[in-house]
Amino acid sequence: MQATAETVDAREAQPDWPSTLPPLRLRDRLTKLKLEGLKDGFFDGETLTLDGAVHVLGMLSSGKSTLVWLVVMALTLGGGGKRIGILVTDTIQGATLIARLRMHGVDATVLSSFYNRDRHLNSIHWQQGLSSSGWSVAALGDVAENFSVACPLDGFQRDPVVVRGSSQRPAFPTFKEKPCHRIYQRRRDAELADDAEIDDNADVGAERSCPLWAQCPAQGQQRSAVTAKVIALTPQAFVHMTPDKWTSARHLTLPELFQHTLDLMIVDEVDSVQKTLDDIFAPRSPIMGDERDVYAPAIGAKSSEALRERSGVQFRRQVNARWQANFHIFYRLIGTLYALLQNEQAYVADFYRNSPFTAGGILYEIWRRRQDVKGLARPGRSFDDPDFEEDFLEVIKVAASISRYSQGSAVSRDETEEQADEAHQAFRDATFQSASEALQGIARDMVVSDYYEDLAERVQDLLDGPLAAFNATAPDNKAAMSPRGNALALVLAVVTDLVLSHYYWLVKAQPAVATDLGIDDAQLLSQANNLIRHYRTLLPSNPAGAVFGLLYDEPSEDRRDTMGGKLTLINHLGVGRHLLTHLHDLLASEGQAGPHVLMLSGTSWAGGSQRQFNPRTGKPMDCASPSFDVQIPAQGVLLQPQAELDAIGRSVFELVSLRNEEGKQVRISGLREADRRKALSGVAVRLSTRRDNLNLIEENWLRMAREWGEEHLRGRRRALLVTNSYADAAIVADILLESLETHGFADWRVFGLTRDQADDADAPDDQRLRRARPLPRSLIERFGEEPEKSILVAPMQVVARGHNILNSQSRAAIASVYFLHRPHPRPDDLAAVIGRLNRYGVERFDRGMAENPEQPDERLSQRARRMRYAATNIVRYSLYSRSGYSSLSTEYKAQFAWDMLTPLWQTIGRGIRNGCPVHIGFVDRQFAPLSFDGATDSSDSSVLVQALRQLDVAMASSDLTARTLAKLLYQPFRDALSKTKGLAYG
Repeated sequence: MQATAETVDAREAQPDWPSTLPPLRLRDRLTKLKLEGLKDGFFDGETLTLDGAVHVLGMLSSGKSTLVWLVVMALTLGGGGKRIGILVTDTIQGATLIARLRMHGVDATVLSSFYNRDRHLNSIHWQQGLSSSGWSVAALGDVAENFSVACPLDGFQRDPVVVRGSSQRPAFPTFKEKPCHRIYQRRRDAELADDAEIDDNADVGAERSCPLWAQCPAQGQQRSAVTAKVIALTPQAFVHMTPDKWTSARHLTLPELFQHTLDLMIVDEVDSVQKTLDDIFAPRSPIMGDERDVYAPAIGAKSSEALRERSGVQFRRQVNARWQANFHIFYRLIGTLYALLQNEQAYVADFYRNSPFTAGGILYEIWRRRQDVKGLARPGRSFDDPDFEEDFLEVIKVAASISRYSQGSAVSRDETEEQADEAHQAFRDATFQSASEALQGIARDMVVSDYYEDLAERVQDLLDGPLAAFNATAPDNKAAMSPRGNALALVLAVVTDLVLSHYYWLVKAQPAVATDLGIDDAQLLSQANNLIRHYRTLLPSNPAGAVFGLLYDEPSEDRRDTMGGKLTLINHLGVGRHLLTHLHDLLASEGQAGPHVLMLSGTSWAGGSQRQFNPRTGKPMDCASPSFDVQIPAQGVLLQPQAELDAIGRSVFELVSLRNEEGKQVRISGLREADRRKALSGVAVRLSTRRDNLNLIEENWLRMAREWGEEHLRGRRRALLVTNSYADAAIVADILLESLETHGFADWRVFGLTRDQADDADAPDDQRLRRARPLPRSLIERFGEEPEKSILVAPMQVVARGHNILNSQSRAAIASVYFLHRPHPRPDDLAAVIGRLNRYGVERFDRGMAENPEQPDERLSQRARRMRYAATNIVRYSLYSRSGYSSLSTEYKAQFAWDMLTPLWQTIGRGIRNGCPVHIGFVDRQFAPLSFDGATDSSDSSVLVQALRQLDVAMASSDLTARTLAKLLYQPFRDALSKTKGLAYG
């Protein structure tokens, strides 16, 4: 590695080295690299051995990128025979990495989406235009090679033609419309006829590939990837792209291809990649809306046309007749659901707005309200309470029984067979049994009813009888539901369950009827179908075997009278993280060895695999972060420089007292959007208000200068304000700038982080910057070049990862970090649910399902049903306990703490680079609600105290490796957090 570092440094010191690629200075960085092996055979002080899946933890500033560059250069310089893949966070990062390798003579390429080529090239132009070299053509060429947008086929057209829609302006096809492998031979008879008009819509024969592909500039990436020694790509490209037909005779996914062609795959920020892969395989599929090819209208049109063309001969096959009948029931149920959501919004909005909804979730919420209004609720209720858990399971059994309404329906019969374990479990409480039977009766009538009104009246009449278990009405209680609202919510639960069960059955049976009914792959499920088609045999399937629920996006107020909302299904199509944890042996069953995998991160050990004992339930519990903890044993740790360990020890953590009009600490987390943004605006004003000629941020810098010494603050007077989203960041940045100017701080600068043009510019934001300066995500490191008295407002999930924000002295540019909002997922964010389910799926794949000691002769099918029942309960508990922190179970509170710990620690790391102390302020009351009120917090009330508890447990683990990892990775953070000023805990 020493020789490799010297070779790289020598080349990058040459006069012709481009200024857009700053020298790596690997030799100097190598001297600071400290790698400690945790397993025999990984690192003996001289030799690094990569065998199978290798997981290396790198603490903050420990040199992860240095190790990656040394490994890549050592294996590729001089024409070595090893082939390497690198997963990068975004396409522009990959292009920059590949540009450097090419300057060193390494054959390398980026693989990125052909459909997004023009957007990626525009982003490269935009970034280079903001660089120090300006619009240098030479500098642009370093990064933009193989991002050509030139299409030879366009040159063969005499004139641009209308691609879609007769009223559209003639234009050349966009990259999403390029017919690279969909070229048709023009009809000869039309060509020869003098007066015949060519019919472009006629049957023109087989598809052909473009004969110019082998020389096409736009296809340079795919051609280069055939021989390249290094391929860089994003996780999204890794999953969705396939080798072009010209480069591979077999239809393969990239993960399959890499089993044959790569020697090593490098995955930096592996915990972030794991979360991305999980999210990719939980797509949102539109069922109804105004988009082209949404499921219900598109399938209806296609199947109807196919039946017309063949005059219904397809109905000779039983499967076609059943499928078409159930599709029409499904379509009618969609109509009923839309009628409810649009006409009864005042009654049912709380059950669906801004959050996925299922029958179980709706019934649970009604039952919970009943407990409150009837005075049946016990204080501190959670799933740790066995009685509460028993009642919860009764509610879920009622929800699961709805779709088992009739043996005359194929959908109902399938549900009964697949839920055999639940179907045969008797209800503990007769009132729930009665409710189950009543709702099944409503379901039977719902599938033949043409409107919901009569059924709603019938349900209302049953509230004091069979449906008493879900009667949340009370005449003298303002918090109670109205009888009509209660009835409509129950009708919504029934319709929702019927929609989901019919959709699940239709999609499962759809391949058997696709040909007869004219439903080709393009209309099947779009992105979801591609994932199913490509990964059905590669990934473990969803262990719970069902979808997560429906999501209804309401139209904007100005379109509410003319447009309905968008109904989306949240799928789970497989255990996405399996592509990471088993990339090295993905095709082992076929006798094919995969690439070795080097995965690195600073926070990919977040609790580990050991179980803790739950004293409240008497059961073991998994406390690790469901999103960030990677289920591959760590083999090594990169140690943090001593200067930064000392810096975190000198840093100051404190609760920041900001009181509202009522004299209480300001609360952000858990508020409705309008209230949250009002509170955030108030925080921005209080931080910037002049007091004794200083604002609060300046006052804190003055205190830090006294505590640390002026030398530790010189050139670093900049602040980072951390929010939970881009939209919230925009609100805070604008109000902060206005308030600073109002109070006479005209020389201050305020920046709001914005989405990047390259990869996420199309993501919706309901709030844009009005006055503060925008700073694109990909240019965040340039904040360090701004003068002192600059403030950056940014969402945590972005600023936490892989950014070195340094000033001109190469020291941490940020001296203060204020966490305005306790991290908490949005109502529609299912990352924790998906993470728990996938974590369980990986465990079962690796360890199998333990035998049931009470059934020694248990068959495989019975064991599979038991696994599915356990997985289904994971989903149910997760979906229905996504409320506030205080109501979570002990297990989920521990997981919540680890989920918060990882981005929190990463964000704090932005302020301690190169040995600088940092001031950390926690603003949101929900970080420590009792401490802000002068009382004492516990792990049940404060997530900060819970984080300390989890770190203490991990550092006292009986497992030596886990204990060592916890201390090396988190001891400095734990010690600093334990000294948080104002945090009182026992």
